[in-house]
Amino acid sequence: DEFLIECLSVGEIKKLRIGHNNKGSAPGWFLSKVIIDDLSVNRVYDFNCERWLAEDEEDGKTTVFLYPGLAIEESQGAGVPYVI
Repeated sequence: DEFLIECLSVGEIKKLRIGHNNKGSAPGWFLSKVIIDDLSVNRVYDFNCERWLAEDEEDGKTTVFLYPGLAIEESQGAGVPYVI
């Protein structure tokens, strides 16, 4: 599933806390990653997770802190083209 949440810019993001309250039937979920696109400064944050947030999986935690990988400045592009 993908979710889109719009909000005001909070400035530079150094870490992110994400989780759930473990309510409902089969509440656990596998979190691949969180991507934050800060349009006000043209910056994309990529928070890789690749783990379960579930009491009956892995370490049993339903909340985790994530730290961003390399932030990409959109204005510079995501890569450098080479001709070989």
